[in-house]
Amino acid sequence: MMLNVYAIRDLRSGFFGLTTEQNDYIAARNFANAIMESHGVLFTHASDFQLFRIGSFDTDTGILTPEKLPVLIKDGKDVVG
Repeated sequence: MMLNVYAIRDLRSGFFGLTTEQNDYIAARNFANAIMESHGVLFTHASDFQLFRIGSFDTDTGILTPEKLPVLIKDGKDVVG
């Protein structure tokens, strides 16, 4: 099975929080939910965070294939307005 690999970018410190999801829609939904459910910096400074697709992972072969450049999926500032 092919999964996409995502990372959150903190505009102040860089990329973190690697995760895999089936598609961009699910990844964006989970990112938005993480912001809205947060009681910390993810919510209070949502505009500092962005979700990027950084590659894909084949669960059958174990091969991780990076994107040529990270692809912006969702901007935190669009979650909270």
